[in-house]
Amino acid sequence: MISGIIIAVLSVAALAAFAEWEEWLNLVVGLWVLVSPWVLDFANTTAMWVHIVIGIIVAVVAAIEVRMMRRGGRLMASR
Repeated sequence: MISGIIIAVLSVAALAAFAEWEEWLNLVVGLWVLVSPWVLDFANTTAMWVHIVIGIIVAVVAAIEVRMMRRGGRLMASR
């Protein structure tokens, strides 16, 4: 639950003022959510799979944003 709140706060902060550090933190939190079922030894398999899927989605999107920033571009919606 805490990881979800952190992801939401970082996402809102990125919408308000885009900075690279926010994407790096989202990447770290996404990876934490991905590995947390094994670190915390989840008993519920449904919760485990939700964490794995959400962790992958958050980490991949954050990694894409970081890569785009490093290349000098930015993901923009098409017109």
